[in-house]
Amino acid sequence: MAVKKSRFRQEAGADDLTNRTEQSYNTREASGKYNDYFTDDMPLSKWVCTEAGHILDVIPFLAGDNHPNVAPGKATHNVDVFVHFGIGVTESAYLCPARMGKGKCPICEFQAELKKQKNYDEEYVKSFNAKRRVVYNVCVYDTHKDEDAGVMIWEASHHLSEKNIMAIARNNRTGAFVKWADPDDGKTIEFARVGKGKSTNYEGFKFTDRDEPISDETLDDAIAIDDYLKYLTYEELVDVMGNMEIEKEEPLKEEAEDQATERTPSRQGRTSRVPKDDAPPATSTTQEDPPQRRSRHQEPDPETNATEEKGVDTEALPTRRLRRSAPETKEEPKTDSAETGTTLTRRQRRPR
Repeated sequence: MAVKKSRFRQEAGADDLTNRTEQSYNTREASGKYNDYFTDDMPLSKWVCTEAGHILDVIPFLAGDNHPNVAPGKATHNVDVFVHFGIGVTESAYLCPARMGKGKCPICEFQAELKKQKNYDEEYVKSFNAKRRVVYNVCVYDTHKDEDAGVMIWEASHHLSEKNIMAIARNNRTGAFVKWADPDDGKTIEFARVGKGKSTNYEGFKFTDRDEPISDETLDDAIAIDDYLKYLTYEELVDVMGNMEIEKEEPLKEEAEDQATERTPSRQGRTSRVPKDDAPPATSTTQEDPPQRRSRHQEPDPETNATEEKGVDTEALPTRRLRRSAPETKEEPKTDSAETGTTLTRRQRRPR
């Protein structure tokens, strides 16, 4: 009697588990929160520059159709890229279409809107800057394992890698450039990485003579890196940004109340200078002929101060004139001179 095989034994491929093991091994260091900007069919593994001394050769290649700086088919040693890091829920990395000459970038637009806010977080805004990175084909000679790996991809900060290489790639005496990337007459690069995280630095760059030229096999193993760059459309970048929105700034309730409180006294002050109920007593002047305020630039009228001749009661004068009186002092007995208007003059004298 034949034994019925399980569905797994019938359908599973002979190499499925081995391939999955290899895949898991290659991604064992991944955190699950980072995706790079290369296509999934990238044929080379990625070399990680550890905190140690390193010896490597940069392998030149012929540019593909997507190189941002070199014409297709021309020789080059790297690809310059601009990348947004830490984007979206997965905190992934994406090429900036604006800096790579591929059109508008919603991430850059989002950053520009953040800068328009009154009190924006400068460090938060800077986190959306497109970082300049550089990608090489390399052969690393640190260990036998590195040598056996063959050609690998090295993705690094332009500031830490390419800038330091260029610092020694030109002869300061003659001005000529060193052919350090040439497969026949080029140089091996030695340097050391020190520090971790934001304190990382690459130092001690120097060129040394190669033991032998780069082989044809190694040159063929190098890839046109720009052919494996992954560009997302504007709409795709908007999707990966997720719920990244700018909150509109609104005044706090307490601030609004404070502003209202500050405005209220000024309005009351204007309307309460001469309230209707507390208006000064009516003078002998009729409503049809109210007292006129003299213009600042108008010549004084000689008849203005002739109150006695016109028989105007001093107690009925407008409030503005009464304010010129000196502060009240101890009440003195009234004399006949009060009727002649001399009391005001006596109160203004300085006591002896």
